[in-house]
Amino acid sequence: MLQQPPGPPARLRPPMGAGRAGVQGPSIASRTQRSRRPDAGDTAKPDENGYDVSNMERGTTQPRKEYQMQQPQPMTPVALYARVSSDRQDIDLSVAAQLRALRDYAGRNGYVVAREYIDEAESGRVADRPQFTKMLDEAAQPDAPFQEILVWKFSRFTRKREHAVAFKSMLRRRGIRVTSITEHADDTPTGKLMEA
Repeated sequence: MLQQPPGPPARLRPPMGAGRAGVQGPSIASRTQRSRRPDAGDTAKPDENGYDVSNMERGTTQPRKEYQMQQPQPMTPVALYARVSSDRQDIDLSVAAQLRALRDYAGRNGYVVAREYIDEAESGRVADRPQFTKMLDEAAQPDAPFQEILVWKFSRFTRKREHAVAFKSMLRRRGIRVTSITEHADDTPTGKLMEA
């Protein structure tokens, strides 16, 4: 039997990654990294595991929170009105105690005290009280120094219903309301009647 002459030796393929003349060529990963050009503004910061940590909170794996400065809310200027009757000294809360409670309430509820008016030994059934009259006069000015009047009880403002309705209506037209720190009254007709 005739034997076939041996053919040319099989050509060996160089192993992957091998360059010419037997020189080790760059790996796929290194070629990929070299060919990647960061875009403008690219701030990626990979950690040891390859994760982008540029937008992470330090010491956590949570995205960094965007903190926004909150503008402080403007404080409402108020007037404090305290009154005690000469014939009810033993029943009424003293002027000092009323003012202490009013100031504390203002400080806890976002008010700034612009004025304080005090009538001592004055009846709540009389409208012609010195400090009460001064308060209403200043409230009637175009640039009134306060937007609200705080009283310990509505009876400190006045004890006569007709006076309460008239004065509070006048104040409302100027955008000023009377608030008792111990009694609740809403803006419904029933609430306004109770407040008066």
